[in-house]
Amino acid sequence: MEQVAAVFRLRDHVAKRFDVALVFCVAAFQNFREPHGGIDRRDDAARYVDFTEIFRHHAPATVCWGGCLVAWVGSQGVNDRERQAAYRHLKTEIPFIVPLIEATGELALPKPRKISVAESLVHIVAGQMLSRIAAQTIINRLGEATQRLGLKQLYELDDRALRACGLSARKAKTIAAIRDLANEEGQRLEEWRLLEWVELRREVSSIWGLGDWSAGVLAIFDFAMPNVFPLGDGSLVRAMRAIEKQYMVEGTQFPHERGEPYGSYLAITLWAALDNGHLASALR
Repeated sequence: MEQVAAVFRLRDHVAKRFDVALVFCVAAFQNFREPHGGIDRRDDAARYVDFTEIFRHHAPATVCWGGCLVAWVGSQGVNDRERQAAYRHLKTEIPFIVPLIEATGELALPKPRKISVAESLVHIVAGQMLSRIAAQTIINRLGEATQRLGLKQLYELDDRALRACGLSARKAKTIAAIRDLANEEGQRLEEWRLLEWVELRREVSSIWGLGDWSAGVLAIFDFAMPNVFPLGDGSLVRAMRAIEKQYMVEGTQFPHERGEPYGSYLAITLWAALDNGHLASALR
């Protein structure tokens, strides 16, 4: 494959000038994936893993991290097409939320955080049953404690340190379970990025203290899965009840299932409508 051969030829340059060589790597990767087309995220992810495996064995270690940027650049066109298709679908299948879509705009899925899956899980645990501001305060404390103790990852904090940062005993126990899994099977955690939603939900729920809500947050905010609608999320429940009151015939329920296969876009639209006050009158 000419593109892969081109990557191999670049590896010596990458060792000396990573920033310049990466541009050529991006071009090679774009040429490699372009003929395949489509928006199958699982297929794209599989190609990305194969590509980074090439780098891992044939180029300096720094290029493995550069693979994340390569994949990100190559995915932008795919993401735009998916977003446009998602909102065409939502406007057709759930027409009474068109005013909300117009108010919030056609939102893109959040850009995945550039941290490990284990770290993402710690962020999610810290945010359980808390406002965004309160959750961020706890996360900041965890980061400060990790730095102060000379650790590299938030999940490396012991129970005492976690409790001192304001986490409950239950949350500290969950993070301990995440720590054990990360230490024993860290690679398997990273492979969650390749799973379908049903498989991911099962894997996340196997960790003590985590369930469907946590799996949904991970899927949307860290993996950018397009078809996840976390029914256990209190904010989404409030948004649906408000829409039923404001836009729907009395006695009917919000048809969230019509959002498939773009449930994540429906979820972020409802969250935005709630946060921006577009449903305020119905919540009084």
